[in-house]
Amino acid sequence: MYNIVTMLSIDRDWLLTTNLLLSVLLLLWVLRYRVLYRNSKEEADQYSKSLEELNEGFYRAEINGKLVYANPAMAKLVGLDDCDELFSSGDETANTWYVEPGRKKLFVEILKKNGFVRDFISQIRHIKTGKIIWISENAHLVGKVSEGEAAHYEGLMHNISDAVQRGKLEDRIEKLSDNLPGGLFQLQVNRNGSFSVPFTSRGFHDLTGLSKADLATPKIFLNRIHAEFRDRCAQTLSVSLETMESWTVDFKITKSDGVDCWVGVTATPERLNNGTIFLHGHISDISQRKEAEGKIAYYAYYDPLTRLPNRTFFLHHLEKSISSSSRSGIFKALLFLDIDNFKLVNDAHGHLIGDLLLKEVANRISKVVRANDTVSRLGGDEFVILLDSIGESETVANTNATTVANKIIEEFSRGFVLDGERHNCTASIGIYPFNGDNTDCEVLIKNADTAMYEAKKNGKNKIAIFIDDDCANIKNFNQVQSHPNKNAGHREMAM
Repeated sequence: MYNIVTMLSIDRDWLLTTNLLLSVLLLLWVLRYRVLYRNSKEEADQYSKSLEELNEGFYRAEINGKLVYANPAMAKLVGLDDCDELFSSGDETANTWYVEPGRKKLFVEILKKNGFVRDFISQIRHIKTGKIIWISENAHLVGKVSEGEAAHYEGLMHNISDAVQRGKLEDRIEKLSDNLPGGLFQLQVNRNGSFSVPFTSRGFHDLTGLSKADLATPKIFLNRIHAEFRDRCAQTLSVSLETMESWTVDFKITKSDGVDCWVGVTATPERLNNGTIFLHGHISDISQRKEAEGKIAYYAYYDPLTRLPNRTFFLHHLEKSISSSSRSGIFKALLFLDIDNFKLVNDAHGHLIGDLLLKEVANRISKVVRANDTVSRLGGDEFVILLDSIGESETVANTNATTVANKIIEEFSRGFVLDGERHNCTASIGIYPFNGDNTDCEVLIKNADTAMYEAKKNGKNKIAIFIDDDCANIKNFNQVQSHPNKNAGHREMAM
């Protein structure tokens, strides 16, 4: 009897303990469930809040297009003030928003096939105003599309009208720039000093030979600039950025095909509120202009027929030579040469032969003198030669100048073959030595010219030297006779 009572007592204690344990476990499960529920609710609230605050339009819709949920940004995107207005407008089916018929149908077909849609660009119409905007749409399926089961999808929609308009504008600019010489570009200068090139037209790439990928590293273009122009480019750009005035610079580049090219750049700077500066510019090939400028500069100082320095160049050079002679005391000399009877050559044989003769005379005089001497054509058939450093005394200078003049006379005695015909002619030369005592260029040339006329007056084909305001005939040359015809096919002709 005692044992039975004892066993009943043990069973009762065990049951109580078991019930207690089960109660504790149940309580723990309830507490855990409440925690999970609370966390889940907080996450859901946070998710819902994030959707409500999202700048892009978010929606959830049935597969037939009927909206189930839309955030405020979505309502504004379709031209309404809030979601309540969207769902009470009777236009909560997205099928009616699209401007192009069948656009939504295509969207759903892609969605069913792939399970998602990426960057689906369309035009939609505002519900209230009818205003048309461009949008980009991304969506994915939630659930399965099967018979008897209503699947739905979620998507994001954002307005890309500005980007589309910008793209159209860039395309329009591109088409316009195709009709302009050169190309357009934008250079972005950031506050930290870094550079980028956000826009270039097709003409820019055609001119430089660089691709858009190349310009991702602006240094590639800088390396195309010839080294001697890089400092000037940097300095002028720096001044433009500091003063916000137009940047204008000319420089040479080497294109991708290895050809050197002169380019001109003009750009207008614009400073944004964040401190970034954009330079809106134009680049053009100015090689022909530079070549023309070079020719203009060349012909301003050189005779186009003989390629010798002209009177302007010679006077500048003579001024420097007078100053140099005045400092050193070393004599120099002017030789004034005039072709005898040149007018008869033009009259008898035409200006073509006359021009050929002038060119040949220029070549022969240039062969006789030294590299540091200067030969110039003053005009017509008049040439002047500046002999540099020909002696420390007037006597030595006279001797050396006369030697050069004799060599020139000898060159004339050889005759000239012009356009297949042999011609003989002579020259008269006047000499004036100086060492800086007289600093008037025109007076020096006049004195040499006076000596030349003295030579002509005494029978031509002679040399005269100007000494002490007078002319002394220093040597008489017999008239050069016609040479025997030594070249077959050439006709002998004396002038």
